Amino acid sequence: MGDEKVRGDPSAPSAPEYTVGDFNSTTKLADSQIISDAEYNPFEHRQTEKPNSTAGSLIHLLKSSLGTGILAMPVAFKNAGLLFGAIGTVVIGLICTHCVHILVRTSHMVCQRTRIPVLGFAETAERVFQYGPPKLRPLAGFTKAFVDYALMATYFSAGCVYIVFIATSFHDVINHETGNDWSVRIYILLTMLPVLLIGQIRELKYLVPFSALANLFIVVTFGITLYYIFKDSLEFDDKPMFASFGTLPLFFSTVIFAMEGIGVVMPVENSMAKPQHFLGCPGVLNTAMGTVIVLYAVIGFFGYVRFGDESKGSVTLNLPLEDTLAVVAQILIALAILFTFGLQFYVPMDILWRKIQDKIPKNKHMISQIALRSGIMILMGGIGLAVPELEPFIGLVGAVFFSSLGLFVPCVVETVFLWPNELGKYRWVLIKNVIFGAFSIFALVAGAKHEAQEMELQKTDNEFNSGVADNEYEPFRHRRVKKPNSTNGTIIHMLKGSLGTGILAMPSAFRNGGLVFGIIGTTLVGIIYAHCVYLLVSTSQKSCKRTRVPVLGFSETAQSVFRHGPIATQRFGNAAKAYIDYSLLIVSFFSVCVYLLFIATTLRDVVNSELGIDWDTRVYILLTALPLIFVTQVRDLRYLVPFSALANMLILVTFGITLYYIFREPIDLSQRELFPEITALPSFFGTVVYAVEGIGVVLPVENKMKNPQHFLACPGVLSIVLSFITVLYNVTGFFGYARYGSSTRASVTLNLPSEEKLALSTQLLAALAILFTLGIYYYVPMDILWRKVKHRFPAERHNIAQIGIRFSILVAMTALALGVPELEPFIGLVGSICSATLGLLTPIVLDTVFRWSTPEAFGVFRWRLVKNVILLAFGLFILVVGTYFSIKDIVDIYG
Repeated sequence: MGDEKVRGDPSAPSAPEYTVGDFNSTTKLADSQIISDAEYNPFEHRQTEKPNSTAGSLIHLLKSSLGTGILAMPVAFKNAGLLFGAIGTVVIGLICTHCVHILVRTSHMVCQRTRIPVLGFAETAERVFQYGPPKLRPLAGFTKAFVDYALMATYFSAGCVYIVFIATSFHDVINHETGNDWSVRIYILLTMLPVLLIGQIRELKYLVPFSALANLFIVVTFGITLYYIFKDSLEFDDKPMFASFGTLPLFFSTVIFAMEGIGVVMPVENSMAKPQHFLGCPGVLNTAMGTVIVLYAVIGFFGYVRFGDESKGSVTLNLPLEDTLAVVAQILIALAILFTFGLQFYVPMDILWRKIQDKIPKNKHMISQIALRSGIMILMGGIGLAVPELEPFIGLVGAVFFSSLGLFVPCVVETVFLWPNELGKYRWVLIKNVIFGAFSIFALVAGAKHEAQEMELQKTDNEFNSGVADNEYEPFRHRRVKKPNSTNGTIIHMLKGSLGTGILAMPSAFRNGGLVFGIIGTTLVGIIYAHCVYLLVSTSQKSCKRTRVPVLGFSETAQSVFRHGPIATQRFGNAAKAYIDYSLLIVSFFSVCVYLLFIATTLRDVVNSELGIDWDTRVYILLTALPLIFVTQVRDLRYLVPFSALANMLILVTFGITLYYIFREPIDLSQRELFPEITALPSFFGTVVYAVEGIGVVLPVENKMKNPQHFLACPGVLSIVLSFITVLYNVTGFFGYARYGSSTRASVTLNLPSEEKLALSTQLLAALAILFTLGIYYYVPMDILWRKVKHRFPAERHNIAQIGIRFSILVAMTALALGVPELEPFIGLVGSICSATLGLLTPIVLDTVFRWSTPEAFGVFRWRLVKNVILLAFGLFILVVGTYFSIKDIVDIYG
């Protein structure tokens, strides 16, 4: 990337040589005549060696905005509160996006007016003033110099933040491990030793490997951090929705510091093969900043929920130092920043050296570079010694530099360029820019003071009403839950239980259901499933009350309902419990088969396409099974959870990139089916039920709620979660099928264009995410199974028995996958048999049996019984007909 150059078209006035790493573009630009007829198209005159694709530009822009600043987002939320932090992050993200948009658009218009193919940030500002109002033209040179030196100051100040960050991380770790009480300043001085050496590297090729290693360390640290954020129940109730007005400036400046990447915008846009895609809708800018806004808001929100008022300048500093994994994370992130420092220092030094090298004799260039670099790094270390507190330092840098360059300058540039006759009706552009400019000045002035007031924790006491008759048992009041989940935390857990890889199968479901019926059918399944969950939870709560038991799980609820139901059902209590337990085991093992097939199918598509071979899916199933032999032998959950957290992040990235491919071009609905063929309906319903159903996590989540009465309230946990899921699955299914039509595959990631590297990497990321998740999915059913059978083995043979059972089940699942190596019919089969049975039929049966002894419980005309019979028929339809057609599809494929 750093060596890519953009050359002017021979037919146009010559443009300067331009490198992606060239952040100031000091080469003198040729003067040209101003034209007014918009005949000159700068995009047509750009000639770029190895231009970036649209996807590649998206990745570069994401890398510029997704840095270590994301780890500071929880402290930003600490200074704003949960609600204001979420809203404020989105608002600041939109403002930053708009300012980048107007900067790039203005650069395009200046290129067109001055007949120059490309302009950098500084040249754009210079040319705007040079061809602007006559009174402002003398300021052209100053404007260019201001942007150049502001960029240098920004990167040098960010380097100061890096030094303080590294020192603070080592301060916490080493002081904790050795019992020392050394000041952060001592660690800053120690950090300067390797920094002085790394900062002397002047060849970019020697820095790139360190940067790549740093990226790896950051990803690992990010995964470990997510694990610590989500490993225990999250408590939302004691976090304020709004902090205080005094801390808002620090919130704004911290978010701007974290999110702003204005320095790389013009280099990335100028090196694109199709620069017109940068500002498209959806384009590179909107896609990248949309991802950044969502990711930063999520990390800030949940990081603050986890650590509260103790949130530090980097969330890694909140990790428990008594855990080895947390210590590793802090060391890794410190090393990552140390390795990144060289690249961070390279950019401003390159700008500065090209400005002054002509003033120094060539025979003194070497010693001058060493002295200059050393002097600047010593100055940076001195600033770090003066301000050794990370949090206010981040706010200071964000307030002074990033708010100036990222917000104020683009607004000024656009206003001057459009002045005075192109500012829109009622001069709305001027008004808008004045507002944004005022906001940037507010962030600069108020944030520069970087004085945050200490927030007060507001704790609420949620107690149950005590006005209940003594003889009426209230199970909620008798629950003793260690670290109960708040209502908001329960919503998150429910979403995690239902939002999995099944969402990627929704476009395939719509292919079988059609656009119109797909929406109707998915909504219908969502409503029916929500009602079945309601029946299960309400029946469990009523069974707890009847049997005077605080909590009951899924299988215990079934056992209680049958034991205390009609006489004819009482003897089936134990059988009902065993049925639920083993059904949950089968569902879990079947899901592992689906995941095994998903990985194998993805690897087949990617590897066969890249190598030009034609290996069968079964070969990749066997290859995938090899690492699973070791993964499935892991029996300690703590070794699996970090991989699960990393998998969640990979799935999020995969989903975001998939949406980019779905929406990057206009969608034509004219060739898409609106309604299905009758024979395709069972597959449609089976796939939707498989994707939506997450019945296994419902009662465990409800049983751990601090306020379980909120689960079935209106609006409550259940209605909020299932409404959100239904809408999301409809949107994904509708537009996924609208994009790929009849070629839509069992997972929409398999439809991504194999000739594009971003698409291939997305498929591999999805496969890697599923591979990381397999261990924990295998752990749950094996834990249940082992507790049921371990008493049958002598204690001294437990280890060999576990190994044998785990290996045997993996062999059985691999054999099943080898027998049915097609993902789509297998998903339909699992949804028809397992998900329909547990998610639909069982709750209906339990509700009916529970009410049977009291006929009036069915309501007037026994409408509840009639309703249950109708729903039971629907569930049986999916079970019988869906299973039949899924098996028929498998037979047709392999018969």
